[in-house]
Amino acid sequence: YQRRVHGTEDPVIRDLAGGDEEKGHKVFATDTILATLMSSTRSVNSWDISIEVMDNEEDGSKIIFLDKREEFNLVPVNETARDPPVQDVATALAEELALVNQQVSQQVLKKGTKRLVPPGTEPNPFAETQEEQNSVASALYKYRKWKMPNNVSLYARCQLDGVFKNTNSNKNEYYRIYALNEHDPKATEWRKKLETAAGAVLATEIKNNACTLAKWTACSILAGAEYMKLAYVARTNFTNRMEHCLLQVQQYDPVYFARQNLALHPRNMWAIVNTVIDACLKLPEGKYVLLKDPNKQMLHLYLEPPSTSGDEDNGQQDEDDENGDEKPVE
Repeated sequence: YQRRVHGTEDPVIRDLAGGDEEKGHKVFATDTILATLMSSTRSVNSWDISIEVMDNEEDGSKIIFLDKREEFNLVPVNETARDPPVQDVATALAEELALVNQQVSQQVLKKGTKRLVPPGTEPNPFAETQEEQNSVASALYKYRKWKMPNNVSLYARCQLDGVFKNTNSNKNEYYRIYALNEHDPKATEWRKKLETAAGAVLATEIKNNACTLAKWTACSILAGAEYMKLAYVARTNFTNRMEHCLLQVQQYDPVYFARQNLALHPRNMWAIVNTVIDACLKLPEGKYVLLKDPNKQMLHLYLEPPSTSGDEDNGQQDEDDENGDEKPVE
């Protein structure tokens, strides 16, 4: 199984946040959070991100945590299609795709003594016991740091799915692998088209899942992966969403794929992240929610009302807290 750990619960991120050697503002996130922001202009569905702003009293800087909220790991299916699925069907397809991606990421790995473990790799930080170490899904977490404008240090936990030895250069090369799921074979016919018209199949998926593919590509770039693999998976029986077969795996350079296939440029990707960080630096200490508008290409920033659990006036809140502090981020 895969453990989806919030960034604020990550022991490595907590250690980085408590370190005093780095001066200036600090922002902590995961590759999924950053990729969601980077691909937000292509998003149709609404989503939200939790933001916690803390003041560093020693030097007056800010410590900011960008974290996921519930069901954030579900990837929408056919979000940008001309006729996207209705809500109930979309949720079921997203859950199926999440399961398929988890299984594919483990299926392509070598097991036991044949597996390649990069030097310097430490045990999984989220598995506390030996039993959890043996049962948790295999993945490599890389903690990266970027220097942003306005004296901001951005830290992010990035994930890599596998590594292989390049026989020509004798170097380890890392990759991320994602799966696309064929849920309606009558409309797509992957079993026939992948052999003769793989480019047309990819073009259709880019059209129907523009935001999802942009997010996956951004995650691959953030993690520093040399390759991004796309696995085409189909249901064994189109009425059974629990059994699948792997049809084909294609491999791409994520930077080249972003520019040539998605028109996704690094400068624009980082500009969105920098705009959100700049808006957070102006906020007082507290908890906020960044919400993608369901009807417009706009992000809204709301103040999260303080918890009143255990208070005598549990049912009463200030009018300002009920309405929230809304600050659109263009």
